[in-house]
Amino acid sequence: MEVQHANPTHQALAEIKAVAKKEPVLAAEGAVLYLEKLAPAIEQVDSSSGSIGSAVNRAIEALVPKALAAAGKSAEAIRYAEDSKGLNAPLTAIAAFCEGVLLDEGFADEAYMRYAVQATYTTTNLATFKAVVKKYPHMPKETILRDLVASQPGQAGKSFAAAKYAGFFELAIELANRSPSDPRTLIRASRDFAVERPEFAMAAGMTALRGIANGWGYDITGVDVLDAYAAVMAAAGAAGVDETVVKVDVRAMIPASCSGGRISWTSVGAAVIGVKHPRHRQEAVPPLSVSSSLATEYQSVSKL
Repeated sequence: MEVQHANPTHQALAEIKAVAKKEPVLAAEGAVLYLEKLAPAIEQVDSSSGSIGSAVNRAIEALVPKALAAAGKSAEAIRYAEDSKGLNAPLTAIAAFCEGVLLDEGFADEAYMRYAVQATYTTTNLATFKAVVKKYPHMPKETILRDLVASQPGQAGKSFAAAKYAGFFELAIELANRSPSDPRTLIRASRDFAVERPEFAMAAGMTALRGIANGWGYDITGVDVLDAYAAVMAAAGAAGVDETVVKVDVRAMIPASCSGGRISWTSVGAAVIGVKHPRHRQEAVPPLSVSSSLATEYQSVSKL
């Protein structure tokens, strides 16, 4: 059986990175020494054949910034790391390195402004928001949230959960209406806050219904519509709103969704408010606003 030998460049890079976590200066010295020994070997290779390999290039790109930073040349380290960006470059890792250099130098504000979101971005905006808040406790949470939203043009709705978590309920509804949000997330929020914050819960539930009508979400069924409707009615009851008025607003949404072909609103409408299936296509449902019939009965979203 053929024996697989470990790539010495990979081994050296891994060892230097491991040492860098505890002794950055020693790791930097090792990086410089490794590069000094690597240089003569590289000079003897015909680069046109591709023999140098991507592993060596990755080693150089990873080790040089570390060596510069450990030597106190933070500006040069950041510049080198920034210049290494390319089509397939690990942008998050580069941003995290640059952010770390600035934080180590005590430039927290600059680190936040230049790299915080990109260096910290994870699976969801909520998780990213929590991580950035933990890393930069001196920054106002609303500033962090708005910067996160600004970093993703056209995707404001993805930050609804983060805004809700931070207690920015008015902003959460604003974001949910600015671009598509997950209807089920909105429905859960409506259900969870029906008693504690009924106005917010009503707005979240109505936004979920509007979103479903406009095609938001994946694998949405009539059950989701019924859940949203139930959450809205529960919040209306807690807020002391006449359910007849709520039904008027819901009724206005149902015709607009029937042409979408994803949900049978006929049975849903009949079950909740007795609406018959329309025979013509309607325009997409607009966001809830102060001109809505609900505005006369409960506080508008802008006054949460």
